[in-house]
Amino acid sequence: MRTIVIIGILITGLVLIGLFTSQVLRTGSPNEPVSSLNVLLKPGSIYTLRFDKPLPVSDENASPPFKEWMPIYVDLIDVKPDYIRFRTMTLQEALDYIRHTEEKSAQMSLDLKNVDLDFIHSEYERGAPFGVDYFSWSPNQGNEQSSDESLLQILFSIETASRVSTAKKVKIGSGGLRIAPQLNKLGANVFLIPENDNSLFVVPTAER
Repeated sequence: MRTIVIIGILITGLVLIGLFTSQVLRTGSPNEPVSSLNVLLKPGSIYTLRFDKPLPVSDENASPPFKEWMPIYVDLIDVKPDYIRFRTMTLQEALDYIRHTEEKSAQMSLDLKNVDLDFIHSEYERGAPFGVDYFSWSPNQGNEQSSDESLLQILFSIETASRVSTAKKVKIGSGGLRIAPQLNKLGANVFLIPENDNSLFVVPTAER
């Protein structure tokens, strides 16, 4: 049951992800966190997201609502309450992953809308998005319907040559770059740390 719900949320999230990437990118003052959509991540690279409060994932013995992480064009490498480590997918890896997910949903007889693979191509060409979504969900209970709620959603932009040409390179300390998620119902502070590199490209002005 948990697998079916998670696949359903994944497909729905990927279909609707353009709603988030259509917003105008804005940068704040130097003392404010950088919008995560202003940060360019390189496909095939590894990053860590660190949190200032624990974000646990439910185990098999937990009671609902369950807490999960949904990856968006990333592979989760390590998931801990205070951080997650992930690798961004290349375009080919993202296409293969979508095909595999749709095949699995079909095998489970789930009536889910297929993702347009041309849309995935255009997303990588335009530079967005990579991301993760921390959400809670509850299964059907009696006459009540199952429910899910996003608690913390973080979307990054994909590094492309055209976007790098309008971005600035920012040095990152050991504590990471403080970023502002698209959705943060938990009030958690989030810090991004690139692996094997102490700098990131950040878009300084509105592009969209």
